Amino acid sequence: MHAVNLVEIGYVLGRNGNATMSAALTQMLDAGVTIQREIDDVLVAQVIRVKMEQTPISLADSFAVAYAATTRATLVTTGRGRAHEGPRRVAFR
Repeated sequence: MHAVNLVEIGYVLGRNGNATMSAALTQMLDAGVTIQREIDDVLVAQVIRVKMEQTPISLADSFAVAYAATTRATLVTTGRGRAHEGPRRVAFR
């Protein structure tokens, strides 16, 4: 997960109180989620491309898609307002 996405999670969960964000971060780290804090030119170019080609898409979601694509990872998301549908997985191989 990129740190930009952690900011988005923090923003959404922070409205429910700091304990919620702390618990969520602990759960993510315990599940093996790593936080990428660097932004290189390759990632920047990919984020721009995603943002331009997939509009409407938030900047945070653009980072999630671009980071998963550049690292060939599986992106797991519920999408805003769709948590009741369960997680969706998109694999970038």
